[in-house]
Amino acid sequence: MEHLGDFLAYIKHIRHYSPHTVKSYRKDLEQFFSFAAEGAKDVEPLPDHRQIRRWTVHLMENGTSARSVNRKLSALKTYCRFLLREGIIPVNPMNRVLSPKSEKKLPSFISEKQMKHLLDEVSFDDGLTGTRNRLIIETFYLTGMRLSELVNLKVSDIHVHEPSFRVLGKRNKERIIPVSGEFYGEIEEYLLRREKEGVALGSNYLFVTGKGNKLYPKLV
Repeated sequence: MEHLGDFLAYIKHIRHYSPHTVKSYRKDLEQFFSFAAEGAKDVEPLPDHRQIRRWTVHLMENGTSARSVNRKLSALKTYCRFLLREGIIPVNPMNRVLSPKSEKKLPSFISEKQMKHLLDEVSFDDGLTGTRNRLIIETFYLTGMRLSELVNLKVSDIHVHEPSFRVLGKRNKERIIPVSGEFYGEIEEYLLRREKEGVALGSNYLFVTGKGNKLYPKLV
């Protein structure tokens, strides 16, 4: 595990992985090294394809889904590529490891009828918080943006002339998401109401807490 710290710093500061991904990679890699060290007399200081295969079998036999196993192996693949890039290992051990096949499931969609029921028949609070919550649900539905993208959405990311959002996604990839003029009007009304009530004055974040601070994922 001597190179783990360097690897985590690399994906955080050089590759700009999200804090959530960095945390997940750390957890998966620590789990792998813990397994590799268990009951072994001569522990390989670096990932070995035999260890990785045994770990994969161990995870599957203990009920870990193929999808979760592949996520953990993805962390190992990225780590091994880093070791190879740094000249720490001569060959990538992941080249000799097969990933378990995952069952392909069709995505689940919310129907237009269900969304209309939620927005028209469910009672939202009449205050600024209720207005914000309704807009958050509409934003997810109309744009398909991720949670991390929504909480980081800024007022300056809204294009006025051609109503759209400028979204900064994974690994700082930027994309433009068009929205209807009607929905843009709802955003404008929310911002005007927020200003009148003196909430989040000076804040550039679009959606804020009741105290005017940036939203956090758990609240959403």
